[in-house]
Amino acid sequence: MKKLLLLPLIAALAINLSAVNVIEYNFENGVGGVGQGAQLNTTYNSGTDASAQWNFGGVQQQKRSNNNGHLNIGYTHYFKGTFSDSLSDASPSSTFRTLALTDSVAGNNDFTFSAVIDAWQLNPGNMGPDHGRGVAFKLNDIQIGLKMGVGDSAYGQVYSQGGGNAFAGYTSGISATNTSWLTQADAQDTKDLTLQVRGNTQSGEWTSWVSTGVNGNNANEDSISFTQIGSGSGLTSIDQIQLTAHHGDGSVGWGTSTMGSNQPGAWVTVDHISLDVTVVPEPSTYALIAGFAAFVFVAIRRRK
Repeated sequence: MKKLLLLPLIAALAINLSAVNVIEYNFENGVGGVGQGAQLNTTYNSGTDASAQWNFGGVQQQKRSNNNGHLNIGYTHYFKGTFSDSLSDASPSSTFRTLALTDSVAGNNDFTFSAVIDAWQLNPGNMGPDHGRGVAFKLNDIQIGLKMGVGDSAYGQVYSQGGGNAFAGYTSGISATNTSWLTQADAQDTKDLTLQVRGNTQSGEWTSWVSTGVNGNNANEDSISFTQIGSGSGLTSIDQIQLTAHHGDGSVGWGTSTMGSNQPGAWVTVDHISLDVTVVPEPSTYALIAGFAAFVFVAIRRRK
């Protein structure tokens, strides 16, 4: 009888504290009827916001050898001239695609945005270095991204900024190139780059994080360690996620579509993009749960 009385209390707590995958893209070929070479706006979202839609294609997913599917940005081995050649060395310009959410995330919600970058080459040998070349993800006006650093040494840097907050960067263990797993099986994965933004849309406070642990398709998120990059305020709602490919300060571009099938330029491959949201119970909800718990306690005492 005690267990039966406690079941509604446990259910109420679970409903109020469970996280929901609003957006989840793993870019796997064949999932949801989407096959090899599918563009960004036709890729499969396994999150609850099934009506969310990218405004354009222009970036394609692919699978090389035995590795998992990923989204190609820039001039990879197979797909080149993405974003309608706007990243080419002839006419380089930053370009973006926007994912509009059906319902904005607002109110008292904890959230975690994650992007897992599988491999990248921001400083290819057949092109000149270009400080600032890279990719970024924006939640409204908060941005987190990976870019190429200053000089021919071409270090890599993860950074966050926005909402009136200063630029914050992190470079430890991050280079401008990580190509070792591009064509290898999952078991050969030696490094991923996970970017996260965590926060609460009622307070508007947020923090940015990075991990260089092996994360695959976000399967290992709970077992890898994160380092905080920066923090800020003002993010009180999320109604869109924007994926941007930046050209560098020198306008060198990412490559050219005339490159041979196995001659890449600069590129980034993305394994995973997700937005997880947990509704934070209002004080009145806690009061209701506490009252029910007291009722259960009294009922059990009386039965004794």
